[in-house]
Order: sequence, then C-alpha cells, then structure tokens
Amino acid sequence: GGGTVKYYKFYICSDAGISALVWNTGALASCCSANAGFTGPDSNNVVACASGQYKATAASAEACTVCPRNSATGGATGSTAVTVCAANEGYTGPDGGTPTACSAGHFKASTGDAACTLCPLNSNSPAASGELNDCVGVAGYIGQGSSITACAANTFKSNATSSVACGVCPDHSGTGTGTGTAT
Repeated sequence: GGGTVKYYKFYICSDAGISALVWNTGALASCCSANAGFTGPDSNNVVACASGQYKATAASAEACTVCPRNSATGGATGSTAVTVCAANEGYTGPDGGTPTACSAGHFKASTGDAACTLCPLNSNSPAASGELNDCVGVAGYIGQGSSITACAANTFKSNATSSVACGVCPDHSGTGTGTGTAT
C-alpha cells in the first residue's frame, strides 16, 4: 500500500548557556531557551549576563536584571541569582538586598555583607566611605587612615575634618605645652 512517511528531527541544543532536547520539525534557532545567567533572542545569539547583572530563570526573551543599587557581582558574568549581588565598598547589607551607606565616621573597604568599621580615634569620614584613608584628622589632629596625630605644641588646626596641616600660632600666642589644639 501507498502510505505517507513522516520524518521527525531531534535537536539537541547544548551551546554555551543552552541545554534542551527538542523533538521538532521547526528551525533550531527557535527551539532553545537561554539558561539562567544568560540571555538572547534565540539560540544563535545567547550571551552571559554582564557583570553587575543576573538572571534567575531560563527564558531567551527575558533580559538580565541589574543588581540592586550600590551592589555588584564582583566582576562575575553569567550570574544566576540576586544573592550574587554583594554590597559595594562603603556600603553594607545582606547579599542580594539593597545596601545602605556606611554612616559618617565609618568606612568599609571590602565588598559583601561585612559591617562598616569605625574610623580611628580623632578622625572622621563622610558617609559611604570605601577605605581607611577616607578617615581624616578632626580639629586639632592631622593625618588620615591609621596615621592620625595631634597638632604639636604652639600649632593648631581648626578645620573640623580635613587633611589641612596644623598652623603655627600667631605671634605673642601659643598653646602652652598642650597638643591637639583646635583653636
């Protein structure tokens, strides 16, 4: 007898970021979806999510999502979960959450969920400081970071928080034997 013969094709998609076994008579370009951490309009144009982005689901048309403000993936690409997004330097909070700035007088030199660190004694820093050297001497003290020292006798510094040097007292005045003079 004269029957009809049908031909079926199996497509195995296993390119970077793609994995699927499809029984289909359609074109390969429309049979595969990008894995989590990857995006692209079809199987021929799949790319990893860029640094600072993630994608948790497998779907070609879905775009990668930008990490919450003040967090990043530490340079990693192809991230698959928001928890890869870690707080930037100068910010703290749980991985995947929205970080908050370190308060004035504190700094954080690393990424991640670590707490902010208090500036050394007699120094201060602006909010969101990302390194120890952001801590500078307060009035009566000079230096930055771990090198904060009092103004010498007969010198002063009235600027509240700056790297300005201690000035010499005007003629016919002085600080006596005191150090760390602010006015």
